[in-house]
Amino acid sequence: MKPELDHNVYILGAGFSFDAGLPLVNDFLERMGDCLDSDSLNQRSRMAISKVFEFRLKAAAAAYRAKLNVENIEELFSLASALEGESASEYISTAIAATLDTISRSKRIPEFTITVFGNTVPGVTQTVRNPRRIPLYQLYSEILTGNVTGKDYSTKNSFITFNYDTLLEDGLHGAGIPFTYGIPETFVSYEHEKCTKDGSGVPVYKLHCSVNLIIDRISKNNMKIYDCFDWVKDREEMERVLIVPPTWRKTFAEQLGFIWEGAVRALRHATRVFVLGFSMPPTDTHFKYLLTAGLQDNISLRKFFFVNPGLQDESMGESTRLRENLFAILRPELEDRKIIELLPQKTMEFLLDTKNRQALHRSPSFQVVISPDPFETDYSTRRL
Repeated sequence: MKPELDHNVYILGAGFSFDAGLPLVNDFLERMGDCLDSDSLNQRSRMAISKVFEFRLKAAAAAYRAKLNVENIEELFSLASALEGESASEYISTAIAATLDTISRSKRIPEFTITVFGNTVPGVTQTVRNPRRIPLYQLYSEILTGNVTGKDYSTKNSFITFNYDTLLEDGLHGAGIPFTYGIPETFVSYEHEKCTKDGSGVPVYKLHCSVNLIIDRISKNNMKIYDCFDWVKDREEMERVLIVPPTWRKTFAEQLGFIWEGAVRALRHATRVFVLGFSMPPTDTHFKYLLTAGLQDNISLRKFFFVNPGLQDESMGESTRLRENLFAILRPELEDRKIIELLPQKTMEFLLDTKNRQALHRSPSFQVVISPDPFETDYSTRRL
């Protein structure tokens, strides 16, 4: 085996999507309830959301005896899947997708003008890339892949994401960066897609699937990939959105097996792992074994970055909880050996900080100037 010298693997959670105004896990149900008054919901989505709240009311009885947070959408999803099986997965998946779609329509993704400077001539700072205006998640995608300077670097990148939205894919597509979901064309139909069909490009492994993935209602096997949820809404009589809960009842269609195998393979060859906005909750036991399986044969790992703003929150025990989640999977002595590094930062703080490009291994000599100042406004609360 030969070590991989420059392969970044990014593990993304709900915190990565926060700057687009999308909800975190703990406030997802509250935001879902707010969507019931939206005119953009169709009848099927409205009924699905109502069924979620009916189930939450019933689930409250279980919380009297078991440690269950019925306000946490993923714990509720897991319980519903255990009790009601496929029927629960269908209406909760529809409710989640409709919530994300409705919220996305009420938010404006901020745009920034960026200019890149560098010392291409010794001692002289020059413009490397002229000013251009791009959406925030395209900027994130370009920083993470090293594309922000317009140079073709040899760094390999892979994304493992638990998010149901398509913010990352939209950013990659806007930047002209090819990406793949890792499912061979013979196992899925590509329709109106933004990803490549031939498996080329940056791998994006969506472990809990996505609002733009659908499965046939009758055969429960034929999978299609669209570019957004709009196409799914138009076909809900015959097809349903494919979202998989982090639950012990999780079943794998053949297509999903390719996604998880690809994620394990990426971790096996990772030089650096970045966990952004993901708390590594103990409820997702599959992730524990995915990470373990991937790192088991890894001879390349140099750094493991755990980036989460909750690491600085001692008032409610959030920092302690996050550390417990992390070190329930990884060995604590790796922190002493400086392999694991905990960074109490939001996604925006981490990605737009110049010195963090050294951690990303992205040519720190280049300076990216962004205007307006992205830290001046809480963009997650800005509405249309």
